[in-house]
Amino acid sequence: MVKKIINYLFFSILGFILVALLMLFIPAFWHRWVTTSLADHLKKGHLYTVFKSLGDARGFMYYSMNDRDSVSGILGDSIKIDQVKTLNAVSPLPGQFRLIHDGKTVNVSSDVNYQYSWSEPIQKGAYRIEMHIKLKGEFIPWLYSNPIYVY
Repeated sequence: MVKKIINYLFFSILGFILVALLMLFIPAFWHRWVTTSLADHLKKGHLYTVFKSLGDARGFMYYSMNDRDSVSGILGDSIKIDQVKTLNAVSPLPGQFRLIHDGKTVNVSSDVNYQYSWSEPIQKGAYRIEMHIKLKGEFIPWLYSNPIYVY
């Protein structure tokens, strides 16, 4: 029993010290971490539009992978054609992914995670994702991503 009390006190004090340190140091750097990063992402077009009244989009991702299976770009990025093997998307809500290439739907999938691989040579252009969710038996638009530009 005494050992449990000592452990509890030790970890409580340790937790208090860590929180105190974070409160002292994070505000000094918070502006640089958050605003610079946010401004950079806005400039680069790392954006999507969502109808939040239909569902929270936290966790949505749209990215491209290269031949080494590493991320070569995210929405808003311009990527050389030889750096794109697949286009991938992850959604926090179930629904229907639609891949749009230069304004035309080229693929529709209702898988949990979306992955598109080309069966023909990759074409240059803008590739964006639309996410539709089912509401009252119909798929309705929920999310529109900025494109990944392949050049």
